[in-house]
Amino acid sequence: MKIELADDVYTFRFAKSGLAYNGIHEKKLYKMGLLVTADPDDKYMLAYNAVDACPYVVNVNGSILADHKTAKDGDDGYFARHGSAIVYVEAGENASKAASEFARNGAITSYSVNYTVY
Repeated sequence: MKIELADDVYTFRFAKSGLAYNGIHEKKLYKMGLLVTADPDDKYMLAYNAVDACPYVVNVNGSILADHKTAKDGDDGYFARHGSAIVYVEAGENASKAASEFARNGAITSYSVNYTVY
């Protein structure tokens, strides 16, 4: 269900029982029924699941970044996922390679880059 407010259009999802989805449903993240999405300028963002407090990376459509995948954000940095771990690699010469290494192996050992693990 899409609801248009003064500042934007928001997507909500409810179960047949009428309860709002909270957490992961069909590979998308919801908070109290609201689909969590990244800003179009950012392309991707880190968001936490209200149910289990785990971090996830979502895109502008609300889809969650799959395991062993990477995604370039609007600032030329990279998110990468390996299992339940997520890393953000700041933009730079080897950012893409370092993110790919993390997605494959769960660690960055071959590149000198600035990164944060979530």
